Amino acid sequence: MRWTIERATLDDAERVETFMLTIPEFAGTVSVGVERSVWKWLFARDGRVGDAYLAQDAAGKVVGHYGVAPLPYSADGQRVMAGLLCKLAIAEDYRHTPLFMRLAMQVLKAQSREDSELSFSLGLVNRPGILQFHLAFGLTPIGDVPVYAKPMNLERVARQLLPARLYNMVRLPTLAASHIGRSASRLRATRFTKQVTITPISAFTEEFDTVSRFLSRYRYHAMRTASSLTHRFFAGPPRGYQVFRVDGPSGLAGYFVLRRMPMKEFDALAIVDVCLDPAVPQASSAVMKFVDVLALDLGVDLVSALAGSPDLRRLMRHNLYFKSPERFTLVVQSPRRAGLVRSNSPTTLIAPSRISDWYVTWHDHDYV
Repeated sequence: MRWTIERATLDDAERVETFMLTIPEFAGTVSVGVERSVWKWLFARDGRVGDAYLAQDAAGKVVGHYGVAPLPYSADGQRVMAGLLCKLAIAEDYRHTPLFMRLAMQVLKAQSREDSELSFSLGLVNRPGILQFHLAFGLTPIGDVPVYAKPMNLERVARQLLPARLYNMVRLPTLAASHIGRSASRLRATRFTKQVTITPISAFTEEFDTVSRFLSRYRYHAMRTASSLTHRFFAGPPRGYQVFRVDGPSGLAGYFVLRRMPMKEFDALAIVDVCLDPAVPQASSAVMKFVDVLALDLGVDLVSALAGSPDLRRLMRHNLYFKSPERFTLVVQSPRRAGLVRSNSPTTLIAPSRISDWYVTWHDHDYV
C-alpha cells in the first residue's frame, strides 16, 4: 500500500475533517463543520498551517494525519514555546503498515529544524499501543496523569458500569446513596466560604497576565496569560466553556474553566482548567463547592478532572473524587539540532524531570 506525506495547508481542513469522521476512536468527539475549525485553531497561525502533516493514497484520499500545535510554556522559569503532539489518526486499513512510523518521524523531526520555534514537544497518551510507539521514537515518559471523577448521580453511573444482574441487585441502595450524596453536597455548599467570590467572565483582562505566578512552585506548566487563555478558551471553535474568575481578600485569586461534554458513556462536567493562588487556601474550597452545586443543577452523571500535580490530586481526594481507571502518560521530547546539546536551554532538564515537577490539566489537551 503506497502513500505520500506532505505538510497540510488551510485548504486541507475539510479533507482532514472528513477523514477524522471515519476513525472509530474519535466517534462522538468529532462533528461535521466543527472539526475543521478545531484543526485550524490548533495548527494555523497568520493564515498558514504550521506542523500538521497528512498522508494520502494514490487516489488522493487522506489515510493518516499527525501534527504538533504551538503551546506557550514555562520551563524552569523561562518562557518557551512547546509543541503539543495531537490529532494522530491512521486509517484502519493502514495500521499494519509503517505509516504511523513515517508520520511520527516527520512530526518529531519538525521541531529540530533550525527555524523551529519549539523548545520541546509533549503529549498526553492513553490509546493502546501508541505509548510504546512514541517511546521507541525517543520520547521520554515523565509519569502518569490520572483522571479523577466524582459521581453526582450514583444510580446512573452504576447502571452504566455494572452488569445488568448486579445493577438490579444494588439499584435501590444506589438510588438512596445518590439522593443522600446530592443532599450532602448542597448542604455543604450552603456553608459560605468567607472572603471568596466567584464570577462568570466572558474575557480575560490584562490582570490575568499575572496568574502564572500561582504555579511558580512547578518547574513546568503551560503559560497562563490574558493572551494565551483567550486563545485557549475564547478564540477557538465553540465548545461551551464556562469561565469563572475567583477573587480573594486581596483581589484576583485565580480562575477555573468548566465544560459539559460526553465522556465515554457519561454526561460529564469537566474541570478543564483551574489555577488558584496557594496563598488563598479558602479559594479551592469555594471552587469545589461551586462545581458540586452546578453539576447538581445541570443533572450530569459525574464531574471529572485531569489531575497532573500533587496539589490537584490532594484537592480531588479531599473533595471525594476517586481515581478513575482512565489515565494518560505525559511524554516529552527535546530537540536535537545538528547534534548540538544546548546546555543553557531549559529543554536539557526536561527528560530527567518527575511528574511532580509538572502542572498538567485538560488545558494541555486538544479534545477537552
